[in-house]
Amino acid sequence: MPTLILLGPRCSGKNTVADFLVTEEGYERVRITSSSWASTSKQHDGDSLIFTTANDFLDYATLNWRKRYVTTDRMSRRDLDGFVKRPWVLLVGCEARTTWRWQRRNEMYVEA
Repeated sequence: MPTLILLGPRCSGKNTVADFLVTEEGYERVRITSSSWASTSKQHDGDSLIFTTANDFLDYATLNWRKRYVTTDRMSRRDLDGFVKRPWVLLVGCEARTTWRWQRRNEMYVEA
């Protein structure tokens, strides 16, 4: 079972793909945050697993490599280097037309 890391520019559809994978394919959503409220390296907020660093997620996913994980969070190139060495990790690039991205961005700000 692969761990998917969705990469791409803002409003390119990464979250839409991740939502589909979670609801239809049984993937678990992973968030990587460096905020101060995350006191431990791994937490579960009901909808997703939360890790304070990409390395913490890599260590956890290595021990649980048969489970399905998906993340859309940005990672540095150094962090990605650790993931691409694993045969069960797949980096997926998400792209959309510039006009579609512009429309999604405008809809996002209108709804908020």
